[in-house]
Amino acid sequence: MTPTPLFATSATLDITPHIKIPIGGYGHKDAYQDIESHLEINGVWLSQGDHQLALLSLDTLYTSDALINETLNRLPSEYKLDRSQIMWGSSHTHYAPMLDPSKPKLGPVHPDYFDQCISACVQLLIDLQTQPLEKVDVTYGKIKTDLSVCRRHSAWNIVKKIHLRKSMTIFPNPEKNIHESIHKLTLSKKSDNTPLATIWTYPSHPTNLPSSKVVSSHFPGAVRQTMREKEDSQYPILFFQGFSGDIKAHHTGQPTSWKQSLLYKLNKSANFQNFTHHTYRKWVAKLSKAVSTLSIKKQRGIHLKTTQISEPLSTFFSDRAPDQDIQMVAFQWTPSLVMIGLSAEVVSDYVPIIEACHPSATIIPIGCINHSYGYLPTDQMVEEGGYESDEFRKPFSIKAQFKKNLEATIQKMAQTICTPN
Repeated sequence: MTPTPLFATSATLDITPHIKIPIGGYGHKDAYQDIESHLEINGVWLSQGDHQLALLSLDTLYTSDALINETLNRLPSEYKLDRSQIMWGSSHTHYAPMLDPSKPKLGPVHPDYFDQCISACVQLLIDLQTQPLEKVDVTYGKIKTDLSVCRRHSAWNIVKKIHLRKSMTIFPNPEKNIHESIHKLTLSKKSDNTPLATIWTYPSHPTNLPSSKVVSSHFPGAVRQTMREKEDSQYPILFFQGFSGDIKAHHTGQPTSWKQSLLYKLNKSANFQNFTHHTYRKWVAKLSKAVSTLSIKKQRGIHLKTTQISEPLSTFFSDRAPDQDIQMVAFQWTPSLVMIGLSAEVVSDYVPIIEACHPSATIIPIGCINHSYGYLPTDQMVEEGGYESDEFRKPFSIKAQFKKNLEATIQKMAQTICTPN
């Protein structure tokens, strides 16, 4: 039987703030000082038979229910979409104004910028639905890298300025295995084989720029620029964050103060340091090369299929859990190629847990989709403590504590959700 052809459109819009306002991620109250790189929203519209689906990627710390709901409310009647037809992704850059009003301690949501981004989302969804559909092929490739590192380690630190304490903290842990693969899909026009859009994922926190008070799309934007220059086209490129909850760029440096020197001697290794402009360009160049030269193969048997399931956060947290759900979305390209997204900052150890549920398929893990509540640690991390399992709760305005058996719940969700048959 002849497979149903896949049609697509793509679009991109700039969402760099028009006014100087605070950025999210570090709780700044002062406005940003400069624009290191522009912020964008990129999207694709996919149509196969009766299935019409959209993927959107925004250069922001988090998308949110408030942003999504207002965007859908503002869509004109002739372009109305159901929420289940769209998967929203955030690049998780820590250098963009906030779009999530449920996390005020991470930064304020400026009403003018919020409205600017909603208008851009509405326009992009209209553009996707009004452009002529292009018949496309899908190519896919995957490669492992070694540019990032686990950031959880039991290490000495100085607390309250004078006290030494050894605990689970944010510190390079190169001995810990992480799942640091780049995944890349390209939609190419059948008519001339030029790229209509590229979708790629990589698990790493976009942090540690030389300055924390700049607007920047960070490495997703830098890779985007490299790929566009290679194709000599400003075509849409969507980035989705991987399971990066405990991963960041492996960039350390020599001590520059007596405190750092003391900790260097106690821990017998250096802590993370901010990039310099030179080291950032060097790190990004390696990542850009890995993405742009990644070998990709045409996928046959395209069969779009998407399913979403959810669990209330009360399943994961004790009393006073936030009144929202954790969502898992399965986005099937072929029966053997499936993106699985979670509305959380998911730690790396969940990659093999989800892969084990579907051993016949290649799984593309994606975090920070739709409305992310915060971090999803493993059961062991809950026992150990540290930022990803405990300390994040205060800046994320979460009072409840994690329950046990988080992994079993996620495993059950992964086994239940629409997967290759």
